[in-house]
Amino acid sequence: KTINNLFFIHVVNNMKNALKKELSLVKATKKDQRFIYQIVKNWLEQTDHSVTVLKIPSYTKFFKTKSIRYIIQKKFVKIGFVHILDNNEIGYYLIPEFQGMGIGTWAVAQLMKIESRDLYYATINNKNIGSVRLVEKLGFQPKAIIYEKKTRSEVI
Repeated sequence: KTINNLFFIHVVNNMKNALKKELSLVKATKKDQRFIYQIVKNWLEQTDHSVTVLKIPSYTKFFKTKSIRYIIQKKFVKIGFVHILDNNEIGYYLIPEFQGMGIGTWAVAQLMKIESRDLYYATINNKNIGSVRLVEKLGFQPKAIIYEKKTRSEVI
């Protein structure tokens, strides 16, 4: 079993290294805004993992938020994006087919190299286990808990 496990780990590591060679992080431009907006909109509509956003703001309002954004590309195809806000909060979004492959971890690590700061933080829903693992791999530590109470008008 140990030899099989070591072989499996070796194969997985080789696959991850090959994948990373196909990835790039490119500073987002105005042309990328529709892609960025759509990926966030889809995520908010398909999960309940948001902590602070209940619904996506209008397109115009969304892009008024000061943020430095980078597109994650695999062989020049857009597969997600990472961003950092003025307050050092990071965020990351990948289209579902590319989640769980280490791409988000790679992209956030690259973002932190490019946009060097003394402190970073991420706001993550406890249910979003993939995001919790991502930030833990990068050395983030839990700092607080956000409590929520829904009113009748919010309950669907």
